[in-house]
Amino acid sequence: MAIHGSRAYVADGAAGLQVVDLSSPTSPELVGSLGLSAVNSVVVARGQAYVVDDAHFHVVDISHPDAPSVLETVDARFAPERHVRVDSSLAFVGAGACRAPLLAALGFGPGRD
Repeated sequence: MAIHGSRAYVADGAAGLQVVDLSSPTSPELVGSLGLSAVNSVVVARGQAYVVDDAHFHVVDISHPDAPSVLETVDARFAPERHVRVDSSLAFVGAGACRAPLLAALGFGPGRD
């Protein structure tokens, strides 16, 4: 799960990416979702969500939280456990149970080659 402002972006397995409004902490409200398969990791940075599911790495536009949409998808069938971290203009996709923990460093966003 990633918190950004008053919203939580939840990696909800087979239910995909869920967007929850937390502006009223005692009654969180589901405001949007994106159907992806077996989502296991999400990071929010630079106004986008970086999501890993069972087979792909997705860059997701979250400017409209009620209707998140995929901007770009990369094959990520590297290993059963995948995680994503974002730093500067790179997204790092790694696998915790793999012999080579860093599987890919992918450039995304403005100014990439």
